[in-house]
This record gives sequence, C-alpha cells and structure tokens, in this order.
Amino acid sequence: MSHLPDSNPETREPSGGMTIGFIGWLLAGLVVAARSMRHMTDVSATWVARAVEDNEAEFLLALGRAGGGRERDDAEITWVIGGSPIAYHNCVVRADLEPEHADAAITESQNLMRTSGVAGSWHVGPSMRPTDLGTRLEAHGFEGGPEPGMAADLRALPDVEAPTDVRISRVVTDTGLDAYEQVLSLGFGEGHPEAAWYAGCMHASALVTTCLGGTTLA
Repeated sequence: MSHLPDSNPETREPSGGMTIGFIGWLLAGLVVAARSMRHMTDVSATWVARAVEDNEAEFLLALGRAGGGRERDDAEITWVIGGSPIAYHNCVVRADLEPEHADAAITESQNLMRTSGVAGSWHVGPSMRPTDLGTRLEAHGFEGGPEPGMAADLRALPDVEAPTDVRISRVVTDTGLDAYEQVLSLGFGEGHPEAAWYAGCMHASALVTTCLGGTTLA
C-alpha cells in the first residue's frame, strides 16, 4: 500500500500539506472479496472495488480506535483522527456529501487534525461523493497520489511446496510482537515511528499477526 509524499508530522505542520489517498484499483483476472460468498463469476469490477474500499476503511478504523482517535461515523462521513503520529492513520475513509456541504466537511476534518496536533489524510475511493472531492481537497491544501487496492481469487493460487522448516503460528507473546515490529520498521511505511505505533495498536486491540518459521511476516 503506497503512502503519499511528505505527510510526516515531524517535518510538516499539522495545519497544512496533508495527504489525500486516491485509491486506484488493480484488478487482474478473477477477484474475490471477503464479505460475499457469491461465485467469482458473479463479481463485477465495481463490486470488488467497493469491497476493497470497505476493507481498507474497516482496517484503518480499527487501528485508529486502538490508538485512541476520535471517531465520527454518520450518513455523511466517517473518520478517525487524533490517535496516531502518522498522517496516513488520522484519516477520513468514507464520504457521501452533497456538493454544498463538502467544503465545510473538509474544513471540519482539518480543524480536528489541527486541534489534535496531528497531520492527516483522506482516503478517496470510488464510492465517495461529491465526484470532484479530490479537486476540493487539493484546494484546501491537501496533496494526493495513487494508492493501489488489490484482490485475488484465493482458489486460483498455485500449490507451492513449503520448505520443511517452515512453521506458521500466531504472535501471542510480547517477544513475538517485538520481532514483528522490528521487521515492520525495516520494510514498511515510515519506519520505526509507524512500526512502534502499529505494534502498540495490535497489543491494545489483540489484533492477530503471523510468523513464518522464526521470521515475522509483515
């Protein structure tokens, strides 16, 4: 999942230059989404895009709650803001706004980011309205770029013979979580600050992670 340029609150004042996440959907071949038991032949690209969008929103909301962010969830907008030092996770994840209300909602989210002392983001998916939301966000000082969303038919994955020394298990100890955090910091997001926060959220909300042998999978 790609992050967007220069949204680190340590290098940017929370009051400006926050990030928009434009979700670009990468759909290759048959696709599956976790919320449906329908056959793959019944799944349209539009339906899959919405399922991927909803999945990301729920993931971000769960982490934001675990971090202690302030949540709003109503018919117009959904966000969780103030629970993370990372702009990506202080986020608006759903919007169904009338054009005449959109700019006020953007300003309200910015004000909450400022009063919470954090940078933040909007993750703009294909279901969000109004359709010119990206342009409006840029006019309010946000910067944007593509964010891939991916899905695949798990039944179509090839069989792979696992090495004999591979063991898959849940992380259930602080030592295991520390190992997960270390690997995450080396290969994901904004490095140690994001990895430390993410691991703390996992600990707080009992999110499940997995290990491959003695090496943690991020």
